[in-house]
Amino acid sequence: MKNRLHKVAMLFIAAALIIVAGCSASASPKESLEKATQKMAEVTSYDSTMSFGIDELTVPDELLQEDGAGAQYVIGLLKGAKVNVKAVYQKEPLRTDMEMDITAAGISIKIPMIMTDKKMFVKIPALPMLMLPEQYTDKFVEIDLEELAKQAETGAMLDTAAQQKLGQEVSGIILKHFDEKTYFSSLKKEDAALPEGVEADQVVRFQINEGNYQQAVETIVNQVLPELIDTLTKNEDFMKMIESTNEDVTKLKADFEANKQETLDQLKTNLKVNDFSIVGAIKDGYLSQQTAKINLDFTDESGGIVKVGGSLTAEYHNINKAPKFLYEIPTDAVKMDELMSGMGLGM
Repeated sequence: MKNRLHKVAMLFIAAALIIVAGCSASASPKESLEKATQKMAEVTSYDSTMSFGIDELTVPDELLQEDGAGAQYVIGLLKGAKVNVKAVYQKEPLRTDMEMDITAAGISIKIPMIMTDKKMFVKIPALPMLMLPEQYTDKFVEIDLEELAKQAETGAMLDTAAQQKLGQEVSGIILKHFDEKTYFSSLKKEDAALPEGVEADQVVRFQINEGNYQQAVETIVNQVLPELIDTLTKNEDFMKMIESTNEDVTKLKADFEANKQETLDQLKTNLKVNDFSIVGAIKDGYLSQQTAKINLDFTDESGGIVKVGGSLTAEYHNINKAPKFLYEIPTDAVKMDELMSGMGLGM
């Protein structure tokens, strides 16, 4: 009898251990988001749709008057502006097709684009203000990216692999310093308001709000920024791209340390973050959808308050599958110098 009870007890203990082990193996919200972000940097292809909008933009009249009519015009354009993007990405050989729909101040324009490692093709919209000659309407303009970099006298751009590696390092630095219990949480799928057709095994939210903003500022200034500066300045390819020297790095670090307390005080006093949140839906270890919201108030020296609110959503489909590009590479594209010459601008 005792042997039977002992065996039953051992079975219960074993079952309990298996359950506990299974629960422990389940990744935490922070870990899940970190891993999904890293995996997205490694994908070979995907389709995506993205939408960005400025939901609120309020600037005191006295500030607008100080900056003149130009500032008022820009604010008027930005208020209620929306950008919708449809894209297809392929890592090797590098290519991204994009279709951008921009709506601002009652005007809607569509901009098709194709980007490879060396060239970019852009179809310029036929807007009256551009005075585009008729022979160039509805045609792609070919831009040589290497030649453009030479003319701009900038350093060489990072290649795709270097960009992804650096982006992964930066994301890792930003996420790792934020306390999980304070900033990260899991959401039920039914509470996440996911768009129709978006699948998710897990939904994670990262949020900075009024309750944790002061702590977030300390984390950003004292932990995130120093490591971020150190990582970027140790990246030789990045330093070549921005054409900075060791002396520039030394000065940057010294200036940052000297002004650290002032930066902290200004962020705590002048900036109020009502909400900054990122929600990531994760499917099979990859991000299937992301939503970001920001709502903040900035108080200037005169006491005027600038209010800014925006939102972004992005969906990812057909990850690591054969891409179906939006356009054919144009064979009749107009060279950039030809376009400039045709518009009487020259180069």
